[in-house]
Amino acid sequence: TQNEKCHLQTQMAPNLIHADSCFQKTRPLVALWGDSHASSLYPGLNYLQEKFELGLTQLTQAGCPPIFYLEKLKYSIRCNEINNNVFSGLVKTRPDIIILHAAWRHDDYPLSNEELGVRIKQTIAQIKIRLPDSKIILVGPVPRWNDSPQKEAFNYWKNSLKKTEAIPQYLNANVLKDVENTLIGVASDLGVNYLSSTDILCFDSKCLWRVGGGKEDFLAVDYGHLSRAGSIYLAEKLFPHLKIK
Repeated sequence: TQNEKCHLQTQMAPNLIHADSCFQKTRPLVALWGDSHASSLYPGLNYLQEKFELGLTQLTQAGCPPIFYLEKLKYSIRCNEINNNVFSGLVKTRPDIIILHAAWRHDDYPLSNEELGVRIKQTIAQIKIRLPDSKIILVGPVPRWNDSPQKEAFNYWKNSLKKTEAIPQYLNANVLKDVENTLIGVASDLGVNYLSSTDILCFDSKCLWRVGGGKEDFLAVDYGHLSRAGSIYLAEKLFPHLKIK
């Protein structure tokens, strides 16, 4: 995820600006803007980049969603400055597609659902004014696990009466339905594309805990950051909606 160049993990990065090398020139150009959850989607998009001819710009920063003028910040108190710098970079490079993704609900930037809706609307409105030709894609939150999908699977096995029984394909997770409904409303009101991660990864309140048979194929590495395998799986499912070929 190109730490401290295209993903700003700490507030020690020079000038809180993403490196010039992050801004690729290949067209069509896709820009990924968001927090560390967006950063965990980057490996999947990068995998697609290797299969299809497209440019990919990663502009992510830990603790900072792609939302302007946040009033309550805990981890990264300079998110507003960082996001203004990101936006300047986007205006300069004019990507064909801008993907907005984040945890959307996080203690780093506490927002009620109503505040979230208002802030995202304001942000998207600004993008549309300055970048009217850029397609905006809003990607909803991925499932939240109590600890991790690995731990959830282990607990299921530990509590199972039959230890030889296979662990189900889907296990309990929090799908943040209220947050998703807020984002769907914003996308509908503003006429932008909304892609649901939980529609792909979950069935009701149960979600895929692994996406393959390998030991690294758990969906996420912790409570909600996608693993490389999970990122590739989700990106491949989302890709048809990008309409890039």
